[in-house]
Amino acid sequence: MSIKELNTWYKKNKRMLPFRESQDPYAIWVAEIMLQQTQVVTMLPYYEAFLLRFKDIQSLASVSFEEILPYVRGLGYYRRFRLMHQAAIQIQKNYHGKFPTNYKDIRGLPGIGDYTAGAIMSTAFKKPYSALDGNVMRVLTRVYMIDDDIKKPKTMKQLNQLNQSLIDINEPDIYTHAMMELGATICKPTQPNCHKCPLNDMCRSYEHQVQHLYPFKSKPQSKKHIQLMTCIITDDHNRYLIKKETQSLFEGMYLFLQIESESVTYTIEWLESLGIIVDHIKSMKKFKHVFTHQIWYMDVHHFKLKSLKSKSIDLVSFDDQKFKMMPNAHLKIYEFLK
Repeated sequence: MSIKELNTWYKKNKRMLPFRESQDPYAIWVAEIMLQQTQVVTMLPYYEAFLLRFKDIQSLASVSFEEILPYVRGLGYYRRFRLMHQAAIQIQKNYHGKFPTNYKDIRGLPGIGDYTAGAIMSTAFKKPYSALDGNVMRVLTRVYMIDDDIKKPKTMKQLNQLNQSLIDINEPDIYTHAMMELGATICKPTQPNCHKCPLNDMCRSYEHQVQHLYPFKSKPQSKKHIQLMTCIITDDHNRYLIKKETQSLFEGMYLFLQIESESVTYTIEWLESLGIIVDHIKSMKKFKHVFTHQIWYMDVHHFKLKSLKSKSIDLVSFDDQKFKMMPNAHLKIYEFLK
Protein backbone atom coordinates (compact mmCIF):
# COMPACT_ATOMS: atom_id res chain seq x y z
CA MET A 1 0.00 0.00 0.00
CA SER A 2 1.23 3.52 -0.81
CA ILE A 3 1.24 6.07 1.97
CA LYS A 4 -0.90 8.27 -0.28
CA GLU A 5 -3.72 5.79 0.20
CA LEU A 6 -4.02 7.14 3.70
CA ASN A 7 -6.52 9.56 2.21
CA THR A 8 -8.97 6.76 1.52
CA TRP A 9 -8.56 5.29 4.97
CA TYR A 10 -9.06 8.67 6.60
CA LYS A 11 -12.24 9.46 4.71
CA LYS A 12 -13.75 6.18 5.87
CA ASN A 13 -12.56 6.25 9.46
CA LYS A 14 -12.16 9.87 10.53
CA ARG A 15 -13.64 11.25 13.71
CA MET A 16 -16.15 14.03 13.08
CA LEU A 17 -14.43 17.03 14.68
CA PRO A 18 -15.75 20.57 14.06
CA PHE A 19 -12.38 22.14 13.28
CA ARG A 20 -11.74 19.51 10.60
CA GLU A 21 -14.96 20.34 8.83
CA SER A 22 -13.98 23.99 8.53
CA GLN A 23 -11.72 25.72 6.02
CA ASP A 24 -11.84 28.98 7.95
CA PRO A 25 -8.19 29.73 8.84
CA TYR A 26 -9.29 31.57 11.98
CA ALA A 27 -11.26 28.59 13.33
CA ILE A 28 -8.44 26.20 12.41
CA TRP A 29 -5.88 28.48 14.07
CA VAL A 30 -7.90 28.64 17.31
CA ALA A 31 -8.17 24.84 17.32
CA GLU A 32 -4.45 24.34 16.77
CA ILE A 33 -3.54 26.72 19.57
CA MET A 34 -5.98 25.06 21.96
CA LEU A 35 -4.72 21.60 21.05
CA GLN A 36 -1.17 22.42 22.14
CA GLN A 37 -0.52 20.22 25.19
CA THR A 38 -4.28 19.51 25.35
CA GLN A 39 -6.32 16.46 24.32
CA VAL A 40 -9.18 16.82 21.84
CA VAL A 41 -11.84 15.67 24.30
CA THR A 42 -10.73 18.35 26.75
CA MET A 43 -10.47 21.21 24.29
CA LEU A 44 -13.76 20.74 22.37
CA PRO A 45 -16.14 22.44 24.85
CA TYR A 46 -13.67 25.32 25.23
CA TYR A 47 -13.34 25.58 21.46
CA GLU A 48 -17.07 25.78 20.85
CA ALA A 49 -17.65 28.34 23.61
CA PHE A 50 -14.67 30.41 22.46
CA LEU A 51 -15.93 30.66 18.87
CA LEU A 52 -19.41 31.59 20.07
CA ARG A 53 -17.92 34.53 21.95
CA PHE A 54 -15.10 35.45 19.54
CA LYS A 55 -16.52 34.69 16.10
CA ASP A 56 -13.70 36.21 14.10
CA ILE A 57 -10.36 37.97 14.28
CA GLN A 58 -11.98 41.37 14.71
CA SER A 59 -13.94 40.29 17.80
CA LEU A 60 -10.82 38.71 19.33
CA ALA A 61 -8.60 41.69 18.60
CA SER A 62 -11.10 44.22 19.96
CA VAL A 63 -11.12 42.95 23.57
CA SER A 64 -8.55 42.94 26.34
CA PHE A 65 -6.73 39.76 27.28
CA GLU A 66 -8.59 39.78 30.61
CA GLU A 67 -11.84 39.28 28.68
CA ILE A 68 -10.37 36.24 26.92
CA LEU A 69 -9.01 34.48 30.02
CA PRO A 70 -12.36 33.16 31.37
CA TYR A 71 -12.86 31.29 28.09
CA VAL A 72 -9.55 29.42 28.31
CA ARG A 73 -9.06 29.09 32.07
CA GLY A 74 -8.49 25.45 32.86
CA LEU A 75 -6.55 24.66 29.68
CA GLY A 76 -3.21 25.78 31.13
CA TYR A 77 -0.19 27.12 29.23
CA TYR A 78 -1.82 30.55 29.13
CA ARG A 79 1.04 32.24 27.33
CA ARG A 80 -0.19 30.62 24.09
CA PHE A 81 -3.47 32.53 24.40
CA ARG A 82 -1.75 35.82 25.16
CA LEU A 83 0.31 35.34 22.00
CA MET A 84 -2.83 34.41 20.06
CA HIS A 85 -4.43 37.65 21.21
CA GLN A 86 -1.33 39.59 20.14
CA ALA A 87 -1.44 37.86 16.76
CA ALA A 88 -5.11 38.79 16.29
CA ILE A 89 -4.26 42.44 16.96
CA GLN A 90 -1.41 42.21 14.47
CA ILE A 91 -3.67 40.65 11.82
CA GLN A 92 -6.26 43.36 12.40
CA LYS A 93 -3.63 46.06 12.02
CA ASN A 94 -1.46 44.68 9.21
CA TYR A 95 -3.88 42.56 7.20
CA HIS A 96 -7.17 44.46 7.70
CA GLY A 97 -8.55 41.65 9.85
CA LYS A 98 -8.08 38.96 7.22
CA PHE A 99 -5.92 35.96 7.97
CA PRO A 100 -2.73 36.02 5.84
CA THR A 101 -2.61 33.42 3.10
CA ASN A 102 1.09 32.69 2.69
CA TYR A 103 3.41 30.67 4.91
CA LYS A 104 5.94 33.40 5.62
CA ASP A 105 3.33 35.86 6.90
CA ILE A 106 1.56 33.21 8.99
CA ARG A 107 4.85 31.96 10.44
CA GLY A 108 5.70 35.52 11.42
CA LEU A 109 2.69 35.89 13.71
CA PRO A 110 3.21 35.70 17.49
CA GLY A 111 2.84 32.19 18.87
CA ILE A 112 2.85 30.43 15.48
CA GLY A 113 5.66 27.98 14.82
CA ASP A 114 6.46 25.68 11.93
CA TYR A 115 3.83 23.10 12.85
CA THR A 116 0.93 25.51 13.29
CA ALA A 117 1.82 27.43 10.12
CA GLY A 118 2.03 24.16 8.17
CA ALA A 119 -1.28 22.92 9.58
CA ILE A 120 -3.07 26.14 8.61
CA MET A 121 -1.53 26.23 5.14
CA SER A 122 -2.38 22.60 4.38
CA THR A 123 -5.86 22.41 5.90
CA ALA A 124 -7.24 25.92 5.37
CA PHE A 125 -5.55 26.84 2.10
CA LYS A 126 -4.85 23.33 0.74
CA LYS A 127 -1.19 24.04 0.11
CA PRO A 128 1.36 21.21 0.52
CA TYR A 129 3.12 22.24 3.72
CA SER A 130 4.35 19.80 6.35
CA ALA A 131 2.61 19.85 9.73
CA LEU A 132 4.83 17.81 12.02
CA ASP A 133 3.37 17.17 15.46
CA GLY A 134 3.96 14.38 17.98
CA ASN A 135 1.46 12.06 16.31
CA VAL A 136 3.06 12.45 12.90
CA MET A 137 6.58 11.98 14.29
CA ARG A 138 5.49 8.74 15.94
CA VAL A 139 4.03 7.40 12.69
CA LEU A 140 7.09 8.33 10.63
CA THR A 141 9.66 6.96 13.07
CA ARG A 142 7.81 3.66 13.29
CA VAL A 143 7.14 3.27 9.58
CA TYR A 144 10.74 4.06 8.61
CA MET A 145 12.47 2.86 11.83
CA ILE A 146 14.19 6.18 12.45
CA ASP A 147 16.34 5.70 15.52
CA ASP A 148 17.44 9.30 16.15
CA ASP A 149 16.33 11.27 19.21
CA ILE A 150 13.20 13.22 18.23
CA LYS A 151 14.10 15.92 20.76
CA LYS A 152 17.06 16.97 18.65
CA PRO A 153 16.50 19.75 16.07
CA LYS A 154 18.43 17.73 13.47
CA THR A 155 15.97 14.82 13.82
CA MET A 156 12.94 17.10 13.68
CA LYS A 157 14.31 18.71 10.53
CA GLN A 158 14.82 15.27 8.99
CA LEU A 159 11.28 14.19 9.88
CA ASN A 160 9.84 17.46 8.61
CA GLN A 161 11.56 16.99 5.24
CA LEU A 162 10.32 13.39 5.07
CA ASN A 163 6.77 14.45 5.88
CA GLN A 164 6.98 17.20 3.26
CA SER A 165 8.08 14.68 0.61
CA LEU A 166 5.09 12.43 1.35
CA ILE A 167 2.32 15.02 1.13
CA ASP A 168 -0.32 14.37 -1.50
CA ILE A 169 -0.22 17.65 -3.44
CA ASN A 170 -3.77 17.07 -4.69
CA GLU A 171 -5.24 16.70 -1.21
CA PRO A 172 -2.73 18.11 1.26
CA ASP A 173 -5.47 18.83 3.78
CA ILE A 174 -6.60 15.21 3.80
CA TYR A 175 -3.02 13.95 4.13
CA THR A 176 -2.36 16.26 7.10
CA HIS A 177 -5.55 15.21 8.87
CA ALA A 178 -4.93 11.54 8.05
CA MET A 179 -1.44 11.43 9.53
CA MET A 180 -2.63 13.11 12.72
CA GLU A 181 -5.65 10.81 12.94
CA LEU A 182 -3.52 7.73 12.39
CA GLY A 183 -1.22 8.73 15.23
CA ALA A 184 -4.09 9.60 17.55
CA THR A 185 -6.30 6.55 17.01
CA ILE A 186 -4.17 3.71 15.60
CA CYS A 187 -0.44 4.36 15.98
CA LYS A 188 -0.84 5.25 19.64
CA PRO A 189 2.08 5.67 22.05
CA THR A 190 1.21 2.41 23.81
CA GLN A 191 -0.67 -0.62 22.52
CA PRO A 192 -0.93 0.52 18.88
CA ASN A 193 -3.62 -1.21 16.80
CA CYS A 194 -1.16 -2.30 14.12
CA HIS A 195 -3.47 -4.91 12.60
CA LYS A 196 -5.89 -2.08 11.70
CA CYS A 197 -3.23 0.29 10.39
CA PRO A 198 -3.43 1.13 6.68
CA LEU A 199 0.37 1.36 6.60
CA ASN A 200 1.20 -1.96 8.28
CA ASP A 201 2.40 -3.54 5.04
CA MET A 202 5.13 -0.89 4.71
CA CYS A 203 5.86 -0.31 8.39
CA ARG A 204 9.37 -1.53 9.21
CA SER A 205 8.92 -1.49 12.97
CA TYR A 206 5.76 -3.61 12.62
CA GLU A 207 7.61 -6.04 10.38
CA HIS A 208 10.27 -6.51 13.07
CA GLN A 209 7.79 -6.21 15.96
CA VAL A 210 9.70 -3.36 17.60
CA GLN A 211 6.99 -0.67 17.49
CA HIS A 212 7.37 -0.05 21.22
CA LEU A 213 10.93 1.21 20.66
CA TYR A 214 9.77 4.16 18.54
CA PRO A 215 10.01 7.05 18.63
CA PHE A 216 13.23 7.32 20.60
CA LYS A 217 13.15 10.27 22.97
CA SER A 218 15.87 11.07 25.47
CA LYS A 219 14.73 11.16 29.08
CA PRO A 220 13.36 14.52 30.23
CA GLN A 221 14.99 16.42 33.01
CA SER A 222 13.41 15.78 36.38
CA LYS A 223 10.77 18.26 37.49
CA LYS A 224 11.88 21.08 39.74
CA HIS A 225 10.30 20.90 43.20
CA ILE A 226 9.42 24.31 44.64
CA GLN A 227 8.35 24.91 48.23
CA LEU A 228 6.12 27.98 48.47
CA MET A 229 4.51 30.01 51.22
CA THR A 230 1.16 31.09 49.76
CA CYS A 231 -0.41 34.06 51.52
CA ILE A 232 -4.15 34.50 52.03
CA ILE A 233 -4.21 38.12 53.19
CA THR A 234 -7.51 39.69 54.27
CA ASP A 235 -8.44 43.08 55.70
CA ASP A 236 -11.11 44.14 58.19
CA HIS A 237 -13.69 44.23 55.40
CA ASN A 238 -12.96 40.63 54.41
CA ARG A 239 -11.28 41.67 51.18
CA TYR A 240 -8.39 39.67 49.72
CA LEU A 241 -5.00 40.70 48.39
CA ILE A 242 -4.21 39.34 44.94
CA LYS A 243 -1.63 40.39 42.40
CA LYS A 244 -1.70 40.54 38.61
CA GLU A 245 1.17 38.41 37.34
CA THR A 246 3.73 39.94 34.98
CA GLN A 247 5.97 36.89 34.46
CA SER A 248 5.49 34.86 31.30
CA LEU A 249 4.11 31.67 32.90
CA PHE A 250 0.90 33.34 34.12
CA GLU A 251 1.18 36.80 32.57
CA GLY A 252 -2.08 38.70 32.89
CA MET A 253 -3.59 36.31 35.45
CA TYR A 254 -4.18 36.90 39.14
CA LEU A 255 -2.52 35.00 41.99
CA PHE A 256 -2.39 35.09 45.75
CA LEU A 257 0.95 36.43 46.90
CA GLN A 258 3.53 33.72 47.43
CA ILE A 259 7.25 33.31 47.86
CA GLU A 260 9.67 30.39 47.74
CA SER A 261 10.03 29.89 51.48
CA GLU A 262 9.15 27.62 54.39
CA SER A 263 9.44 30.37 57.01
CA VAL A 264 6.55 32.52 58.21
CA THR A 265 9.01 35.07 59.59
CA TYR A 266 10.85 35.38 56.29
CA THR A 267 7.52 35.66 54.44
CA ILE A 268 6.38 38.50 56.70
CA GLU A 269 9.67 40.32 56.09
CA TRP A 270 9.26 39.81 52.34
CA LEU A 271 5.73 41.22 52.45
CA GLU A 272 6.99 44.25 54.39
CA SER A 273 9.54 44.87 51.62
CA LEU A 274 6.56 45.13 49.24
CA GLY A 275 4.80 47.63 51.48
CA ILE A 276 2.42 45.07 52.95
CA ILE A 277 2.31 44.91 56.76
CA VAL A 278 0.53 41.84 58.17
CA ASP A 279 -0.03 39.73 61.27
CA HIS A 280 0.14 35.97 60.93
CA ILE A 281 -3.15 34.29 61.85
CA LYS A 282 -2.78 30.57 61.18
CA SER A 283 -1.63 27.79 58.87
CA MET A 284 -4.54 26.65 56.69
CA LYS A 285 -3.72 23.78 54.35
CA LYS A 286 -1.01 22.36 52.08
CA PHE A 287 -1.59 22.03 48.33
CA LYS A 288 0.41 20.37 45.57
CA HIS A 289 0.18 21.29 41.90
CA VAL A 290 2.09 19.54 39.12
CA PHE A 291 3.20 21.46 36.02
CA THR A 292 5.09 20.12 33.04
CA HIS A 293 8.52 21.14 34.33
CA GLN A 294 7.95 21.84 38.00
CA ILE A 295 5.90 20.92 41.05
CA TRP A 296 4.56 23.50 43.48
CA TYR A 297 4.18 22.61 47.16
CA MET A 298 2.05 25.43 48.53
CA ASP A 299 1.88 25.89 52.28
CA VAL A 300 -1.15 28.18 52.61
CA HIS A 301 -1.24 30.58 55.55
CA HIS A 302 -3.78 33.22 56.58
CA PHE A 303 -2.53 36.72 57.35
CA LYS A 304 -4.43 39.81 58.55
CA LEU A 305 -3.63 43.04 56.71
CA LYS A 306 -2.53 45.95 58.89
CA SER A 307 -1.18 48.38 56.28
CA LEU A 308 -0.93 48.47 52.49
CA LYS A 309 1.40 50.88 50.69
CA SER A 310 1.92 48.97 47.45
CA LYS A 311 0.03 50.19 44.38
CA SER A 312 0.66 47.02 42.36
CA ILE A 313 -1.59 44.86 44.56
CA ASP A 314 -5.37 44.49 44.20
CA LEU A 315 -7.62 44.42 47.28
CA VAL A 316 -10.86 42.73 46.19
CA SER A 317 -14.01 41.15 47.58
CA PHE A 318 -14.35 37.37 47.52
CA ASP A 319 -16.84 37.42 44.63
CA ASP A 320 -14.67 39.63 42.41
CA GLN A 321 -14.39 38.49 38.78
CA LYS A 322 -10.59 38.59 39.04
CA PHE A 323 -10.70 35.28 40.89
CA LYS A 324 -11.99 33.72 37.68
CA MET A 325 -8.68 34.69 36.09
CA MET A 326 -6.57 32.59 38.41
CA PRO A 327 -4.52 29.61 37.19
CA ASN A 328 -5.69 26.22 38.41
CA ALA A 329 -2.93 26.05 41.02
CA HIS A 330 -4.48 28.95 42.93
CA LEU A 331 -8.06 28.44 41.82
CA LYS A 332 -8.24 25.27 43.92
CA ILE A 333 -7.09 27.31 46.93
CA TYR A 334 -9.85 29.83 46.18
CA GLU A 335 -12.37 26.96 46.00
CA PHE A 336 -11.08 25.67 49.35
CA LEU A 337 -11.66 29.10 50.91
CA LYS A 338 -15.35 28.91 50.01
